[in-house]
Amino acid sequence: RGRSPASMPLLKRRKMWAEVKDDRAEQFPQGPTSPSEFGDWPLHVANGLSRCPSGGGTRLDEDTSALARLRKNLHRRLVVTTDYSGFDCPREAARCTLLGINRAFGWTFSEGTIEFIRACDNASVPQD
Repeated sequence: RGRSPASMPLLKRRKMWAEVKDDRAEQFPQGPTSPSEFGDWPLHVANGLSRCPSGGGTRLDEDTSALARLRKNLHRRLVVTTDYSGFDCPREAARCTLLGINRAFGWTFSEGTIEFIRACDNASVPQD
């Protein structure tokens, strides 16, 4: 009705994001389906970070600029805050992804490269 998302009630904005998120989820690969695939998942995720859709198609090509940005950002350090920690899942996901990145690209970033300043799942927003 011509209203900006910022002026919509919070619940409406969440529904809009849920729809966008569902659309995006189709673009990502399926998760691990066995214990052995689970062990290789960090490497799989890291390899996905260096790929991008080719010309809007489904074929993935190496994205060297994205890889260069990733390396530059990791050199600067990533600072993370989240209200959706779910038993500290973001920290563990980042830790595993960093291991995969180091393995996939031969880099040597330490766990200190990613700094978690705040994580909470007791706040009112994550419980809604």
